[in-house]
Amino acid sequence: MFEWILADAQRWGEALGEAVKARAELKIGPGVVRHPGGGGGPSGAQTSRQEINPTIDFEARGRDAWYIVLRLCSFVESGAAERNGIMRTLEKIGYIGASLLCGSLASAQQFVPIAPLPGDAETNVQGVSGDGAVVVGTSGSYESERAFCWTAEEGVVALEMFGADSSARAVSADGTTIVGVSDGLGVRWINGELEVLEAPEDYPYIYPASVSADGNVMAGRAFPPFGPFGIAMRWTPDEGVIDLGSLEPDDYPVAAYAISDDGLVIAGISEPEAFRWTETLGMVGLGFLPGFEDFSIATCISADGSVIGGQADIGFEPGYAATYWTEPTGWIEIPSIIPSASVANAVNGVSGDGSIMVGRNTGFDPPARQLFIWDEISGPRDLQEALEEEYGVDFQGWQLADLPPPYNNEGDVTGISSDGLAIVGVTINPDTLTKWGWIVLLEGEEIPGDVDGDGVVDVVDLLAVLAAWGPCEDCPEDLNGDGVVDVLDLLIVLANWS
Repeated sequence: MFEWILADAQRWGEALGEAVKARAELKIGPGVVRHPGGGGGPSGAQTSRQEINPTIDFEARGRDAWYIVLRLCSFVESGAAERNGIMRTLEKIGYIGASLLCGSLASAQQFVPIAPLPGDAETNVQGVSGDGAVVVGTSGSYESERAFCWTAEEGVVALEMFGADSSARAVSADGTTIVGVSDGLGVRWINGELEVLEAPEDYPYIYPASVSADGNVMAGRAFPPFGPFGIAMRWTPDEGVIDLGSLEPDDYPVAAYAISDDGLVIAGISEPEAFRWTETLGMVGLGFLPGFEDFSIATCISADGSVIGGQADIGFEPGYAATYWTEPTGWIEIPSIIPSASVANAVNGVSGDGSIMVGRNTGFDPPARQLFIWDEISGPRDLQEALEEEYGVDFQGWQLADLPPPYNNEGDVTGISSDGLAIVGVTINPDTLTKWGWIVLLEGEEIPGDVDGDGVVDVVDLLAVLAAWGPCEDCPEDLNGDGVVDVLDLLIVLANWS
């Protein structure tokens, strides 16, 4: 993939050499300015701590630096020790400062119960924004439910509604668009302003379940004026309700539960089989776990629609496994972390890149309920234990699951933010003995060199810096904030390669 870089290495070497030379003439060390004329400069002017050596071949140094860039591009073949050695060599010959070798992730982990609105007894969390800054759901009493949004700054805030009830079901990536239902009609709140979704006469009742990253495309169900037979639908402002069809004419229920960030991939169930829908292929069945053909359902999806989480039959009553699907593998079972002989397990949330999943294990013989977090390296593990032991989260005496009777099966995890740094769910408040929502925030400072913010400094970040080369005001590729994307920004990426 780097043939074009290799072919152009000579030109890059010359350009990098000039950049290094210009940088050396103007600034060597933080806050120390050198005058291009040499010497100490005008009387009273600050001089550099390092003189420019006129014998240095800056062009050759540029080629050497670019050679190191190419070596690091082949990170699969280079171990961490070799990369660190290269970066130390760069430090010694003056390309980078030691501070660039100290990338860190200083995290502040926090468990936050989400209290009800005044006069209400319970909260139920149903959605979280891409960065975990906004949580949506319902605040309820015994008489009605009200849609709310939560932020760390403002706490729980009631959303405008009409009629007796409303609920917020999902939220856009940036938290500005919330979708849900008010008095039986599909609605969305844009920056807090209520808007009723346009619906056709034959399907006037829209129930959104998820929303695209920009808030303009929704997936869910739509129902006729009379009768229970709803459709799986996709909704856009321009086209309104679009019927996604069904896998078989007699399938029921048919429901859409999850949508990709761009709104082009939708997942759900055309009972008894999970489906994946695209404009090109329409609704395609995802099949079942190998050896079983009774049931599968898709309930959550990665940002690009390539990883789908859900549940599938494993052959005894009740017997449902937590599962995930990819096109190369089909359905894969996530092993249960509880010993019960009969289980109803499910994946309830998947991170944007599909690498982290959260869900629940429910057992009936003996009764048990545990929440889990899964990744490919560590496998499934108890969610609360993992957050306590691996991240140091203090749950303040709250228990997420494995609650005493009669609340055995009340605890649940309902989602994870796209960046994987926020997890939401519900449990029983130990003081009020009512159901409250919660959020765990695994917030961390930005990783130096992580241009795309995915938590990893890799070839994607390197290529982003190269693509933005040159003057670039207020752009994420300008990692040192000097208004120019140049060799110094490139070296920040390399110094923090992970």
